[in-house]
Amino acid sequence: MAQDAKPDMKPDAKAEMSKSDMSKSDMSKPEMGKSEMGKSEMGKPAKDMSAAQAALRERQKTCGAEWKTVKAAGKAEPGMKWPKFWSACNTRLKGEKKA
Repeated sequence: MAQDAKPDMKPDAKAEMSKSDMSKSDMSKPEMGKSEMGKSEMGKPAKDMSAAQAALRERQKTCGAEWKTVKAAGKAEPGMKWPKFWSACNTRLKGEKKA
């Protein structure tokens, strides 16, 4: 019986790479540092937030702080997760602003 001839196949480039080489290739997009925040990917200044976006961000920060406090104190309702808490908190804060 003759052995089947196999064409010369090169392994995938990633298979040949060492772990240190892979970590270098994963760094093709650097993470944003504090000095780069507020800029788009092209390095242009980000557009200013609208009033609604600013209000949303403020509610997120307020609810986030409340969530951390409630969770750390162990006063959260059983089974309460962030999405459910956020929904209730966001609704409450929106109602307070209108009143």
